[in-house]
Amino acid sequence: MNKWFRPAFLALLVGVVFVSPGAAQGPPIPLDIERDDIPNTGRCRVWLEDAFDSDQPMQTGCNGIEFSAPLGSYVMYRPKDKREVHVCYMSTDLTGVVDGIDAFDIDRMTLIRVVLPRTRRTEDDTVKCSEGDKDGG
Repeated sequence: MNKWFRPAFLALLVGVVFVSPGAAQGPPIPLDIERDDIPNTGRCRVWLEDAFDSDQPMQTGCNGIEFSAPLGSYVMYRPKDKREVHVCYMSTDLTGVVDGIDAFDIDRMTLIRVVLPRTRRTEDDTVKCSEGDKDGG
């Protein structure tokens, strides 16, 4: 075995054996709002990043909420029969366009999965915050 290859191979082997699978994942990503501010199941709520909790819009039905949400705001949607809340990231320059969706665990208030990866989308990309739920609120 090549004298330079052997230490590299051993280092790789040691790294593979001793590094735990969760080590590279990092700490959980929190949902930075109060649990009481999450909408009821089957409902939606627009969330404005720079407003106080007391100044946030009330929860409402989800039909067409993407078009009433201000640019750069978030829309929270609580699916039925799941202990999670979906956070839809509204475009900063196109009204009604969802740039991404994350799902957060309601009990731990941490990210559990990316539903729709965040990226700049166009007006032709029609994604509803309540997509995937039978009624859509």
